[in-house]
Amino acid sequence: MYKIYFTGNSMIATNVASGKVYEAPKKECKVRKTSTTDYDVIIGSTKLQIAFDDIQDANGSAYANAATFETLYRANTGEVLEVAIDDTREFTNAITVPDVTVSNQTASRIASIDGSKKVISLDTATYPSLAELANVKGAIQRVDPEIVAKTADFTLTLAEAGDIVTFSKSTAVTCTIPLNASVAYAIGTRIKLVNIGAGTLTVAITATGTLLSAGSKVAVVTGGTADLVKIATNTWALTGDLS
Repeated sequence: MYKIYFTGNSMIATNVASGKVYEAPKKECKVRKTSTTDYDVIIGSTKLQIAFDDIQDANGSAYANAATFETLYRANTGEVLEVAIDDTREFTNAITVPDVTVSNQTASRIASIDGSKKVISLDTATYPSLAELANVKGAIQRVDPEIVAKTADFTLTLAEAGDIVTFSKSTAVTCTIPLNASVAYAIGTRIKLVNIGAGTLTVAITATGTLLSAGSKVAVVTGGTADLVKIATNTWALTGDLS
């Protein structure tokens, strides 16, 4: 059993059975909750592991409840009670964490920890703003296109959304767009095709799908590029160097 209380600028814990007294300045003391009923009470260099039922006030009376004891600690030290609950135990008490305001930093920026372990707001000249990140979060395809090289007939997959697909073949080659039932690209998905081979690159769509292009041209000339855009469930638009 321990009497734990504050007096002046000190925190004191007295072992009731032995009479041993532990005392240190408030700034050198800390209370950490380690389970729903247990606490680590750190007084200077001494750590006492105490169950709440074994904690008394200066007069030897039990605290009304854990919240009363924790409020006493916060009121006297200005510190928020630390919680280090063993994850094999159940913790049912509510913990209210106050808002933290870093008044010398810039709003709506990404927060970072600098070399001195201080919280700083990152410069949008180097890092994206929160609004810019929100746009990226809503992206339906890659924002950093990869080059996907093909040397034979190929049916597009979801992995190519937003990518650049090159075709290199000395004879005719076909790029096929699958139906939505097979590959559910989001509306607005773009895929760029590049014909770097000597053969003609023909763009086709699986039967019942619709491929729109000026003059119904679907062949990408050698050295040419074409853009595919999904505009409806099974409808794509094709533009570019077509013949």
